[in-house]
Amino acid sequence: MSFVQNLPPSVVAKQARKEGEDDGPQKKSREDYKKMKELEEARKAGTVPAMQDEEGK
Repeated sequence: MSFVQNLPPSVVAKQARKEGEDDGPQKKSREDYKKMKELEEARKAGTVPAMQDEEGK
């Protein structure tokens, strides 16, 4: 049987930040948020085509 060290979540998070592996959601700037909001409004109005996935659906 192998030994597995249990670390508190705060220590694991600090280690991840040091290694640059923090893949949590990034905070959007005001400009990015405004652009996304305008794009969403344009899609609702029908002036911009809807989003499509890789298959084009």
